[in-house]
Amino acid sequence: MCSFVLYGGIIAAKRTRDNAHSPSGGNDGTLAALLASRGRSLGLVAGTFTLLWISANLAFTAALGRTSSASAVTIASTSAGFALVASVTAGVEEFSQRKAVAVTVCVIGTALTAAADSSNNGEGHDSQLFGDALALSSAAM
Repeated sequence: MCSFVLYGGIIAAKRTRDNAHSPSGGNDGTLAALLASRGRSLGLVAGTFTLLWISANLAFTAALGRTSSASAVTIASTSAGFALVASVTAGVEEFSQRKAVAVTVCVIGTALTAAADSSNNGEGHDSQLFGDALALSSAAM
């Protein structure tokens, strides 16, 4: 979170300074208000990111206790698919056929891994499926 605030703060300060020196100008009161506003919004984004990151790590750690590490890591690697969906939804990235193929291959691998875990009819079957679900929720976060 500290790195996020540091880098984000530098960018916010630079943009605020550039806005203050623009032809429309800005006095010191406006500059201070812009910095305060951007600081609050940066803090909100940093706090949200931090909570999601901590939650994802807790879910992944819990998954490791309930399923195999290979399964947890494979399923958690689907985070790229979730990131792609989020970035396309936000309009940050374009969806392409090549990206769709990559996400599909990842989902197939995840399904095969979960199926291999579910084929274990021994004791702890429900625990393994719960661990897989935790790993998937970690990837989504």
